[in-house]
Amino acid sequence: MRGQQVVFRPTLYESREDAVAALDRYLEETDDTRGKRAQGERLLAAEVTRYINERVLYDDLSESGESDLRDLARNVIGPSEVGIGHYRLVDLAEDDKLVKTWMSNLKKVPAQPSAGREGRPRQGASRRIKALRLARAATREAVKKGWIAEDPFDDVRAVKKGTTASSVRKAKFFFTPAEIVALCVAAPTEKDRLMLEVHIWAGLRPGEVRAMDGITVLTEEPKLYVEYTLNEKGASGAKQGPVKNRKSRLVTIPKPLWQRLLAWSEAQGRRPGQPLFPSATGGWWLYGVWSRYSWQPTLATAANALPTLNGDPTTHVKGRRLAPTPYAARATYISMLQAAGVSHRRVQAQVGHEGGSMVTDIYSMSEEDGVVEWREARKVRAKGWGLQKTLTAMYNAIWEAYGPDGGRDSLASDVVPASASYQSARDEATEEQAA
Repeated sequence: MRGQQVVFRPTLYESREDAVAALDRYLEETDDTRGKRAQGERLLAAEVTRYINERVLYDDLSESGESDLRDLARNVIGPSEVGIGHYRLVDLAEDDKLVKTWMSNLKKVPAQPSAGREGRPRQGASRRIKALRLARAATREAVKKGWIAEDPFDDVRAVKKGTTASSVRKAKFFFTPAEIVALCVAAPTEKDRLMLEVHIWAGLRPGEVRAMDGITVLTEEPKLYVEYTLNEKGASGAKQGPVKNRKSRLVTIPKPLWQRLLAWSEAQGRRPGQPLFPSATGGWWLYGVWSRYSWQPTLATAANALPTLNGDPTTHVKGRRLAPTPYAARATYISMLQAAGVSHRRVQAQVGHEGGSMVTDIYSMSEEDGVVEWREARKVRAKGWGLQKTLTAMYNAIWEAYGPDGGRDSLASDVVPASASYQSARDEATEEQAA
């Protein structure tokens, strides 16, 4: 090299064979170094794509999971204006400021609605955490095989220290009985009300409610056969897909609600594979469309009667500082069952959780919000009833205590076609509540 003196020190070997063996080792190390250097020249975007492809091939990654990862790779890691996918692995390893600058830039990206998730920031805290985890997982093999000297994503945080992905989403809104009734009464149509009540009294995820078809409601007993959720990220539009844990389940619901759902299903023709709650166009509801034209108007009307549904920024309960999302119904359902004495394992089976920690965490959060102090839950807890009778008793008690006209308004309908079966179901449900 210019300006430097290169000194060669000869090495003596005892035999020709030792010298040849040393030369072979040197050449192998040189080739290996050259290969590692070539791998280090790979772009991060290519490495992330390779990682996702391997997950799909070997880990049986679901279609929705694959879509989420590719969305992060395309919109968070990939774009040159805010992403770092165009950098080489060696550049990222040598300059730790590149990754930190990436995280800082993501926090400044204006809130933009993503497809099917209207109103949510595109690069929110949870999304930044997922993108960082994806990039870190993709470069793990490069570090292990020596392609780069160190992990460029070490000591980089997507959120402030002490804040984790779970704590970002930890604060939850739990509905009170009066708020449940106010929401149901505020629903503009019977279809909207039934969808809302299924959220609250079956604990289904929003995608599972919108994916209900003509045969989801069982005819023999008050249960729902939950087999599908709605996958709306495919190129062909929204369609039914397997539920989150890919396991179907039977969900017990209150008998009066089951009677109304059964009558609605019969009025719709009980067509398998067709929406039980069709949108205005007759197809599946997209989350953003349903949120804009059903959930948000219902919440706004109910908040006029109960301002607590608007959220209170001054309260010490974090979950109630903002207005609730549809997922608040699922959290309320879990806490309600736990407060009523339903076993932990039974609640877990109802909501489709493979691990029990989520159920425990939600119940412990609800203690702060007072959900476990429901008078209706305390009453049925001492009875030792089964799940179906427990749900029916709480359903009737809440409507009797908080519903207009003694809860009879919960049976009103302005959408279901007038039919003998539906009228019979309404009369039977009315008698059930009166009893």
